[in-house]
Amino acid sequence: METEEKEVNLGILWTVLKKTYVWILLAAIVVGAIAGVGTKLFTKKTYTAKSTFLISSNTQTTANIAPDMVYVAGTVNATRYILQKAGIEYKDENELKKINALVTVSRKGTNALFDVSVTSQDKENTIPQLAQAYEAYLPDYIAGTAYAGRNIFLRVVSRGSESIEANPVPVARNTAVGAVVGAAAVYLIFLFIKLADKKVYSAEELKKSFAKVPVLGEIPADPIRADEAYRNLRTNVSFGLITSKRKSVFGITGTKENEGKSTVTANLAKAYAGLGKKVLLLEGDMRAPACAAILGLSTDKGLADCLAEHSEDPTPYIIAGVAENLDVLPAGHTVSNPSEMLASPEMQKLVKKLRESYDLILVDLPAMGAVCDAGVLCPCIDNYLFVVRQGYSDTRAIAAALDEAQRLTMQIGGFVFNDKRK
Repeated sequence: METEEKEVNLGILWTVLKKTYVWILLAAIVVGAIAGVGTKLFTKKTYTAKSTFLISSNTQTTANIAPDMVYVAGTVNATRYILQKAGIEYKDENELKKINALVTVSRKGTNALFDVSVTSQDKENTIPQLAQAYEAYLPDYIAGTAYAGRNIFLRVVSRGSESIEANPVPVARNTAVGAVVGAAAVYLIFLFIKLADKKVYSAEELKKSFAKVPVLGEIPADPIRADEAYRNLRTNVSFGLITSKRKSVFGITGTKENEGKSTVTANLAKAYAGLGKKVLLLEGDMRAPACAAILGLSTDKGLADCLAEHSEDPTPYIIAGVAENLDVLPAGHTVSNPSEMLASPEMQKLVKKLRESYDLILVDLPAMGAVCDAGVLCPCIDNYLFVVRQGYSDTRAIAAALDEAQRLTMQIGGFVFNDKRK
């Protein structure tokens, strides 16, 4: 039986945001603060000298040649020429490229002006030396080499070598970026956890994932409200599943241990007994029986002994009068082959005989995902109830159990959503 996959939709995105916004805000504050403090403490201060040049020509419109001029002035060839003219030495081409990387050429608007900026941590030597070299020799490179014979000239409008300025440390920007990154990272982590989480947290989610199987009851974790919930479950089972005068046998199972199926079985049995119906609770979980203990019973014999001894009369193994109209057939001694015993002809004969004495038989069975015991009893069971525990049962395990139930032609009555909390 297929389940509906969780999709990344606005509903999930908003749900994750509502549930985790405190953590998201905390991450934004912490990561933003770390980014800001780190920037202030570890970012080395840089300085810039910005020189402005004016393009002039007797033959061409300077605004048209300005974009190409900006590109030419920023090339490694221009830097090589200027350093050679200024007598500034460099070791090799790699060092030349590093020096060129200190220089940025940018156009000023749409006119014939452009800036040459030299940026470095060395305010005393590198910046003034390199800025002065560009101011002195870039016009020569343009007029005599790059644009030789084209009557194009450069003139220095302002000298950056004379007004070196400190660059602001981007504390505010990095703080903001850190806050955004921190918040986004935490949100994405929680979103991934939500999408990867296959547990069932509400009856509505269970209905949506397995629309073909009804939810017959929701049992709250609060014991004060549980009695009314079991009476509602009894009503839904009676009107939804008991459709003939034939006395019914229900199997209560789940997908894994600790979903509360034995507690549900015991309390549903008491709820039916309260209607005046003759009810038998049969402990079919011979591996880990729990119903007798829940009801405060202790016994040394039960179902396993009845089957092992091939007894045709189950009466000696039944604890009668546990409550008004409620009897219990406990699991009995531990056996090594419970599946085989439940699948035996003797078990089918026993259930057939018990039908004659009781209006309703509730069989507590092991979880489907653990062993095959629940399935082998299929010929004796009219309907199976699957117990699903909030925040514990997994939709993948439920789907696998329902697929197995279909394969074995088990009649699935519905879900009991157990341990419901806010």
